[in-house]
Amino acid sequence: MFRSPVELQQDVVARYGADAEVKVSFQEARDLYDEALGWANSHDIAMQDYWAEQCGYAFQWDEENPKPIIRKVLGALKELADHLRRGRELELNRLEQQVIDTLWGWVPHDYPENYVACAREVSKAIVRLLPPEREDKTEEEYVAYYNKVIAEVKQLAQKHDVDFDTSDYNLSAGYFYEWLSDEYGIIFDDAWDREV
Repeated sequence: MFRSPVELQQDVVARYGADAEVKVSFQEARDLYDEALGWANSHDIAMQDYWAEQCGYAFQWDEENPKPIIRKVLGALKELADHLRRGRELELNRLEQQVIDTLWGWVPHDYPENYVACAREVSKAIVRLLPPEREDKTEEEYVAYYNKVIAEVKQLAQKHDVDFDTSDYNLSAGYFYEWLSDEYGIIFDDAWDREV
């Protein structure tokens, strides 16, 4: 089980205080990145993309010159921990946090009131529309669930003046398509192609 950016950042502060950039080793920075990315992979795709942008594919993990990556990892970790703390202050639960980040399409953001309100309602719709728990869920049933949820997301987004468009691929729509099957309880990667 991976620790969240909040837990990781608290651990860094407890162990190193204000001297973290000097005391954290290259390997520790790599481990922090890997654990935070692992957490994001299973909790919040917008945060996963943030990690990729900040410290991933375009960044050089140069062990000969570790200070820039250590600084970058610690800065990104603090940014995401602060973002999640703000969500907690607003009393967002796990699903509401995931939904607001999905609707916004990127993290961090400033939690606009209309997006918070929309995320709360969308989260309730996601849970309300879930079928009774059973083991033999089918892809066809998932597609029907998915379409119902997306229809409600569109209505709620319009109600709250939140930008949400599914006429073409975009991050917000793509994030829903990627993680909604997990909420349903089925592994299904073709949601974008199977929408009716």
